[in-house]
Amino acid sequence: MWALLGAVLVMLLGLLHAAYHGSPGGKVSAQLLLRTLYAKWFYGVVRGTDVGLPLLTLWLGDSGLAARLIVAIGTLTGFYAFCVLVFKAGVYEPVMQFGSLFGTDKD
Repeated sequence: MWALLGAVLVMLLGLLHAAYHGSPGGKVSAQLLLRTLYAKWFYGVVRGTDVGLPLLTLWLGDSGLAARLIVAIGTLTGFYAFCVLVFKAGVYEPVMQFGSLFGTDKD
């Protein structure tokens, strides 16, 4: 269970690091998620249920069925909340701009 919790934490940090240091749209999305509009939901729901609740349960509880269910439900709830917030904070950035190909760009 500790390895699963560590993998979840590494996945969260890796995705946020890649988005922040990637394209400009990814950087804006990561800032929306971490610092501005969705920050309270990210820190409260995603980090609270995805990392905090399972960590507290494993630290305080034993490795019985109830503790494992709490960890599994917390991890799945946090993952779902992370997916919803990523879709909400996503900023559209076109891969190609066709204006320069057809000579219609306004630069």
